[in-house]
Amino acid sequence: MDIDRDPEDSEWQQFCDHNLAALPQRSLYAQACAAVGRPMTRLALREAGDIVAGAQFLTRTLLGVPVWLTSRGPLSGNAPLSQTCAALSCATPRLTLMTPQDAGGAPRRRLSLAGPQVATLDLRGGPEAIRARMHQKWRNRLVKSETARVTPARLNATPESLAPLLRAEKAQQKARNYRALPAEFTLALHHADARALWLYEAAGGQMLFLKHGNTATYWIGHAPDAARRANAHNAILWRAACDLAAAGVVQIDLGRVDPRAAGLLRFKRESGARLQSLGRSRLL
Repeated sequence: MDIDRDPEDSEWQQFCDHNLAALPQRSLYAQACAAVGRPMTRLALREAGDIVAGAQFLTRTLLGVPVWLTSRGPLSGNAPLSQTCAALSCATPRLTLMTPQDAGGAPRRRLSLAGPQVATLDLRGGPEAIRARMHQKWRNRLVKSETARVTPARLNATPESLAPLLRAEKAQQKARNYRALPAEFTLALHHADARALWLYEAAGGQMLFLKHGNTATYWIGHAPDAARRANAHNAILWRAACDLAAAGVVQIDLGRVDPRAAGLLRFKRESGARLQSLGRSRLL
């Protein structure tokens, strides 16, 4: 396989769509990282001129030593992950870390004992199929919101309309003692492609999704007490799922699940999402 450094976005997007790539492997993410001073390097492996595998890497230097990191990658297409890793290692520094999309694959040089889990909502089959995959309790809460006429609205995602949600997310991080990407990164995503941000509001609750090719990511959300009582996030997720499916999205990444956050885990799982174990962090 031949190595191509930084193939064009359009061709990379097609390859990512074919592999249902997660956000960290998408052009949108690379553009936002570049905007906040964290450039990425994209390596593609080609056979007969076509991209068959590859990855995007965050690159930095620690104590004069180059360190690369790829998250939810490499994308190996139909090739074995071990083969992809071997080919990429020829063009990457010795200290290159990866967290593969799948738990299987090359088991060598693990740095963590177990990979995290993410919840993925399948949108294939349209609204009827999406609704049929919901747990009965989740669907009942959705029906309650519909009966109460909780109607989500899709808002024009601008820096001004995003500001309340970004402030609420910052306060939520402090109150719950967790860390996530700062508001500046969300604004960098908006600057890279404002059309990628799908912002919804219902009963005072908000959720923000990122559309990247044929996949999407739940990014951040906030639900005050009134919104939780109105099951606003059930209504919003349902509306967003239908809208994104109509736009050609086949799955939504609902993010990592934490067994310690039982309520959030239950919300994601009962929405019809499947839990997927990511690969363990390891050296490429």
